[in-house]
Amino acid sequence: MKFSNSSILVFFVFIIYPLGAFPLILIEVYNKKYYAFNYLAVFMGLLAFLWIPSGDLSRIQEDFEIIKSIEFLDMFNIISLDYSYNIILFVFGMLNLDFAHVRFVICIISYLLFFNVIKNIIINNSYISSSKLNSFLVFLIFFFLLRFTGFITGVRFTFAFSIFLYGFFNVFYGSNKKGWFFMLAGAFVHFSFWVLILVILLQKLFKFKFNRPSIFLFIFLALFLSIYIVSFIISILPIDESLKLYLENYTTGFYALEEYKTKSFLFKVSRFLAHFLIYPALFFVLIKKKNISNYSIFILMFIFLSLSFNMNSVHSRYAFISVFLFIIPFVVNYNKANMGFFKVFFICSFITYSASIYTVKRELLAGMQYKILYSSLPLIMSSEYDKTWLNNNIEENGSMTKFQK
Repeated sequence: MKFSNSSILVFFVFIIYPLGAFPLILIEVYNKKYYAFNYLAVFMGLLAFLWIPSGDLSRIQEDFEIIKSIEFLDMFNIISLDYSYNIILFVFGMLNLDFAHVRFVICIISYLLFFNVIKNIIINNSYISSSKLNSFLVFLIFFFLLRFTGFITGVRFTFAFSIFLYGFFNVFYGSNKKGWFFMLAGAFVHFSFWVLILVILLQKLFKFKFNRPSIFLFIFLALFLSIYIVSFIISILPIDESLKLYLENYTTGFYALEEYKTKSFLFKVSRFLAHFLIYPALFFVLIKKKNISNYSIFILMFIFLSLSFNMNSVHSRYAFISVFLFIIPFVVNYNKANMGFFKVFFICSFITYSASIYTVKRELLAGMQYKILYSSLPLIMSSEYDKTWLNNNIEENGSMTKFQK
């Protein structure tokens, strides 16, 4: 295997000073040297390694410590909708790795799957691949829409998202049936993706055809009947009652409305901007006169979003997914005729990325991300949040002590 001078330079700079290699990586991405995606994935993995284990991560770390101490079969005594993620944690525990390494590896795998989708979209669209600038802008749209945290936190949902999206792309645009395996794997990592699989199966079986009046009608009905429909669906699910209560906590309980009320106005704005591209996307679909079937999955998901409009956590997660269920077919079929909307979506993606940084400002202030500014790769990988630091800075509920009133 022959290595170019630029790839050798990136390698050594990355070891000595990862942040110094970052602009070199972007230059290589611009030049369509796709090996650079591997370095970019590792760079993001370093940010994951340094990320403060607060909030959901704190609870997952507690689960990790428990899973490390039990036998494999005992895991299945834990009531959970995400057994696959627990198995992953168990494997890392057997390797005697700490939770920072779990985040590091999961983040890298997630970005590699994500970048593979981007690479294949660029390669298979001659209009995009014929221009380095167009190729780079497509990359930036996807990268920005993923938001700053992206896969950095290494939580169940984002890891499942990367696996699911890889499978989705292979099924619909790669004509590869193995994609179904990845979509199912994503659902086993996080239960929320079973909704996506159900939507996709319904579209595959019934091949729904939409027009503007029908889209408006279904959205209106979903908004009007949302609470009744969701509550009924949960009540008939063949799952344990404790799991039903868990789901209800996200649909009618604390994580539906109360959690959002505790947030600041600027946080609410930034959260909205994290997925607001779905609205110009819907406008684009509504004004299309042909090939609207390319966006059938997105339309079905938008109707589902209408069902969950008053369920903060559920709505934000599925809105995030829906952004990609739109942008993938849009970019796959992108040509000069859609350049105006392409510019709009690029601006939206940049706003999304910028807003996402604001939502994690506390984590950035309290964590060790600053080490990326001056450290070598070995020094970064030797960093850790030890038990003393965690006890002094993280509350039992996962919140950060220095930000408690």
